Amino acid sequence: MSFFDYSFELQLPAGSQSTEADHFDPGWYEPGGPLSLSDTPEFVHTPSMGSGERLIVVLHISPSRLASATSHGSSIGDKEMRAKKVISKQKKEDGVAEKMGSDVRIISTATGYHIGGVYWQAPACDTTIPSSPAEISEYVDMLVKAILNNQGCRERENRQQFLNRWGTGSSFYTIFEVEAAAREVILGMKEIHENGWTKAIYDKDERECYQQTMFYSFADRFTAIHELLMHSKTTCKDVMKGTKFYAIIGNPRVLSKRTKMNVHSNSRKAVRIAKGMEFMKRQHEDTAKNEYDAAEEAAEDDHPRPKKRAKKRHFR
Repeated sequence: MSFFDYSFELQLPAGSQSTEADHFDPGWYEPGGPLSLSDTPEFVHTPSMGSGERLIVVLHISPSRLASATSHGSSIGDKEMRAKKVISKQKKEDGVAEKMGSDVRIISTATGYHIGGVYWQAPACDTTIPSSPAEISEYVDMLVKAILNNQGCRERENRQQFLNRWGTGSSFYTIFEVEAAAREVILGMKEIHENGWTKAIYDKDERECYQQTMFYSFADRFTAIHELLMHSKTTCKDVMKGTKFYAIIGNPRVLSKRTKMNVHSNSRKAVRIAKGMEFMKRQHEDTAKNEYDAAEEAAEDDHPRPKKRAKKRHFR
């Protein structure tokens, strides 16, 4: 497992006679969990700033434990930014496995190489993770409604393909199938947030894309997936088909951006096609007219009009 130092400031009250450790709150570092003996902080004194004493606390911790220290109370953008910093440090590791994740192993077997382990851990002590069947069922119900929603979608709602699957009264999918698919998504999310990301992703860019969510809480991930399935029926179809499962739960925000871009791209494409068809229609009409005129001229050349007979002149 790879480690790196993470530091933050700690301000001691002026005239304090207590030790630095007395003022160190391990609960900030890992909400709800004590600081383990292996993670004893190092206190680095710096010049005083005003009253009191300013300290820099340095922790020698793993990237997965860093998630617990820094995810609390942050915006999604902040969490993704910190994840990118972890990924950047990770990429500087010497070993191939260490570059992939926090606890990844490459094992040679009789049938070929096996890559496995925990690529990254989600924040510990996440109170938003559903812990009872009733809580899981509540999340499942919300996803079912998102999947069945057919208003405000990114696809054209009047197309027959859309109406077949998502139109009001459609029986393309049974409620049992939709609920089972939603349950699978929720349980997949729960597995990630309780045991870490263990699915091997062999494409480096895609693997790092998913790791950008390592500081997400369960609620963060659910909110993004709910928005994605509410508005992207293409993604809902992928869920029902059993495709792109890990892309959907791995980084739903990125996938949502991709579906939005596809809508804009398809709209521009439709406009270009319409203009092209109109141009071809006009060109075809002009060509047909020219051909008709040319044919008439040719017909006149083949069958010239009879010349008027000259009147006889009479001489007296």
